Amino acid sequence: MNIQNLKIKILLYTTVFIGSILLLDWFIFSFLFLKFPNELEWDTSPWYNFLQKKESIQFTKDKKSILVTGSSVALYSYLPQDVDKELSKSGFNSQSEFFGHVAMSPTDLYYYADEMISKKPGMILLLINPGDFQMDHFPRQKESFGNYHEEGRIQAYTKRHPVKYYYPLDFLRDHFPKLKKSEILPLLTKSILYVNRYRSFVADPINAYLERHTRSGRSFHNYTGSNLNPIQWRKGWTFQNFEVDCNLLQKSQFSETFFIPEKNTEIRIASGQTELFRKDFSKSGWERVQFSIPENLRGDTIHLSFFISKTVSSKVIDQKIYGKEYFYGIRLSQNFCKSVIERDISFTRIDSMDDQVLRQMSDEDYAVDYFEKMYKNADQYVDKERQILVRPEVQRLYHLHNVKKFLNTKGKHRWSEFDYLEKSAKKFHDAKIPFVIVNNPENPLELSLYKDSEWYKDYLEFYQELASKYGVKFYNKNNTIPEVQDFIDSHHLTYRGSLQMSPVYAEIIKENIP
Repeated sequence: MNIQNLKIKILLYTTVFIGSILLLDWFIFSFLFLKFPNELEWDTSPWYNFLQKKESIQFTKDKKSILVTGSSVALYSYLPQDVDKELSKSGFNSQSEFFGHVAMSPTDLYYYADEMISKKPGMILLLINPGDFQMDHFPRQKESFGNYHEEGRIQAYTKRHPVKYYYPLDFLRDHFPKLKKSEILPLLTKSILYVNRYRSFVADPINAYLERHTRSGRSFHNYTGSNLNPIQWRKGWTFQNFEVDCNLLQKSQFSETFFIPEKNTEIRIASGQTELFRKDFSKSGWERVQFSIPENLRGDTIHLSFFISKTVSSKVIDQKIYGKEYFYGIRLSQNFCKSVIERDISFTRIDSMDDQVLRQMSDEDYAVDYFEKMYKNADQYVDKERQILVRPEVQRLYHLHNVKKFLNTKGKHRWSEFDYLEKSAKKFHDAKIPFVIVNNPENPLELSLYKDSEWYKDYLEFYQELASKYGVKFYNKNNTIPEVQDFIDSHHLTYRGSLQMSPVYAEIIKENIP
């Protein structure tokens, strides 16, 4: 065999080998991966859920189609089923679908715009907040605040999940001259192989499925079981005493698991005046409880009352989540007392005690709790030399809080995120798709920091410019939710707050959808 033929064979075999790998990679990690049942709950595995949702959206011609986009601001504000129900009262047969994810920025929107247009929606509704404009890239030190750091923004984007997962090649192509060699290679490899893009969350839907179907439902982010009275906390914690309507898989048998946080805890379960179970648990941990149902109580559903002898403090269990101290009874398994395991609920929000306790606070109590939860000790260090903070989990919101204070003293100032939102508006205008922007409600405690500033006035003026240039319809709803108790933090609404916004969004949609 001559050298020339050998070279051709090597080239051919190499091409076939590489092509096979690329085809197998696409088939497993793009095609099959998205066919796997999605049983993840709301606000869980956001990168997989966004990928699965955006690939599965299909609008039908018999319904008014609304593509709702934005960051967690949108996720916490817009209840698709509730808004569609509001629209149906006016004779609108509508279909609302999310096309957004946590920390979604105007830059992200620009890179998703073509795919959004390909869905052929009747309108695109962007729910946005000033914090979505990547304020993170103002200098961190309060003493040296200055102009927006554009170079730092580009460097940060190369490490951001949306770029790495969804548009690495597009970002690389547009910003190649500004990138370092160490930033180019990761984007290039993620552009080639899906497994490299999705590897950090590829196991999430599989683990969720196995947990629900073959395990005891102990490992989960948000509770999805039957609602309790009083209602459960988001992570499945209960009050000391509660009631529940329990669906029974076997009409003659109760069998469920729950977590007991304190040793030597007695649990009693009754149905009406009939005691069904009583036991003192000497150890803490997950326990399976089984008992027979008397014949006169057997059926598909049974009403149960739980009585727990001890409680545990939220400061012990979830000290980073709450400012005020609360007391829990037990933690339930994920699908407790529910016979059906639901699918495709990752963008379906349900109520919980986490939101309801805020309604019980006075304005003064809320302000104290808000500071305790959000900003207390935020600038304190465990080790200042090594820059180890006491509360690293609140740093982003604390920094945005300080940026808003700074912007209150600064005049007009726009940065590249504004440019990208304008580019998106132009794309939607050219595609002849109505583009509606809502400046979403903001917690009055935060809005007061800069609402009267020259910067904020120019921020609102920017949207009016988009309206005149590209026909964007803009609605400033920053004051629509006036009570602080309807906000979880600076810009995320409670469930009750989102319910209040449903008729507001419905009216906006009716005014703008063809």
